[in-house]
Order: sequence, then structure tokens, then C-alpha cells
Amino acid sequence: ETAALLSQSSFDSADTVVLVNGAAMADGLCATPLALEVNGPILLVEKDRIPEATLNEINRLNPSNIIVVGGTGVISDGLANSLGRNIQRLGGANRYETSLAIAAHLDTMFDIDTVAIANGYGEADAMSISPFSHRLPIILVEKSNMLNTTREWLLSEELVWGFIIGGEGVVNQAFPFGTERLGGANRYETNSSVINKFNPSNTLYVTKGIELVDALTAGVIAGRNDSPVVLVDGNLKDCQNPFEEYNNYQKAIRFADKELKSTLNGYIEHIKTRNENSRL
Repeated sequence: ETAALLSQSSFDSADTVVLVNGAAMADGLCATPLALEVNGPILLVEKDRIPEATLNEINRLNPSNIIVVGGTGVISDGLANSLGRNIQRLGGANRYETSLAIAAHLDTMFDIDTVAIANGYGEADAMSISPFSHRLPIILVEKSNMLNTTREWLLSEELVWGFIIGGEGVVNQAFPFGTERLGGANRYETNSSVINKFNPSNTLYVTKGIELVDALTAGVIAGRNDSPVVLVDGNLKDCQNPFEEYNNYQKAIRFADKELKSTLNGYIEHIKTRNENSRL
């Protein structure tokens, strides 16, 4: 339902919609640069079932094309074929193959010279880079290894640069091109490092740093507005730096549940008051 509401907030229509299994978070995050490129939303399904909110949103958008992300183990052929539109599947046997399939498809749409590299099980790190992933494929690897097919593809592309997302504890291997690490000791420090690197707009999209499922589709919406997704925990202890570094608090908190939004608004008001008092 959250994905459909986000889509409604940003898209009046879309020629292409990207479908992802809501439980396959890594697939959805790797699909963000694809959705940004085709200018369409990411909508969520189950393996064999389309939630009513998703079906209603597909009918509202009336796309000509639907890209199904992931193998048949996450979205069945039966579900895909039931949609009655031009269907294309980009997927593999696992999240690493799926990330490579998406990158290879993007390579047919534009010349790739830079990639983002994240641990296949570091979804929070991939979430941090996803709003800034337009024309920046997200490649999933293990900490110290990668698929042979991924290595061969990276070599064949003659890439200029890569951003390693996360600390050495999640990705610690050499790559055949120059790299810059955007990471820290935890997901919140990595999130802050990514945000500071890309110097985004005045709008903040905020989501919980542990429960990422509602944030799965936020990267596309934030990316369309050149905005970051800020990861926070319930009491902000681990994530004050991103907020401390913003001097202008005329920023919209666009994506948070009611409890978190109340906490964040109170925190930002506290910083504004403190800053105003310091100027007296």
C-alpha cells in the first residue's frame, strides 16, 4: 500500500512500471536506477499474488510495459502473464544475478562508466545510494568475493569509477577501476557519508533504519526530487549527524510513519531553537 501511495504522489501516468516482490528487498533496491531511467514507479507484489492496491495503481497508470524484477522464485510467470501487458523479466537465480541482469539491461540504454557496489545483504547501504542511482547501476557482491559473471562484466565495461557503499566490514576487495568508499561503522554513518557526498536538495525523505520494507520504493520518489532517504532509528541516537549538518530546517519530512514523524519534528524544532538561541 505504501508503494502505491508513493506512486500516486509522484506519477500521473507511466509508460513503464517496475514490479518487485516486497520481500525481495535487494532486488527492489537494485531496480531503483532502472525505474529512474524509465521514469516509472516500483510497485510491490507477492510471488503469486498482486495486492489490490498494486493492481489498482497499475490500472490507474495504465502502462504499456511492465518490467518484472527477479527470477520466477520471487515473481511467478503466472502472475506476470496475468497482467496482460508487454512483460519483460530481468532476474536470475539469486540477488547477485538479478543485480547484474539489471545493470546489463541498463547498459543497453546508456553507456555505463560508473557503478555503485554494495554487499548483497547490506540492504540499508543500498537504500542510502538508491536515490542517487540515476545512471548508476547498483552491483551486489559478497564481502570479499563476487560472481565470476559479475567480475567478467565489470572488466568488459572498462569502467572509470565505482562507489563502494559501506565500510570494509561489508565490502573488502579490489576492483579493476578507481573507487571511492562511502561508508562508516554502521548503516547510519554510511547513510550520512552518502548524503554528504551527493549534496542533495532541501527535501528529506525519512525512514526507519531497521524496518526498511516501507522504504523499498522510496528511492525512486526521492531520486526524482534529487533528495536523500535519511535512515534513523526510533530515538535518533545513531543518526543525529545527518540532521546536525543541515543548517536550513525548512525541509519537508516526506516519508515517515506518524510516530517517527512526530519524533523527528520535535528533534528538528529543538535544533532550530538551539541555533536561534546561539545567535542571541
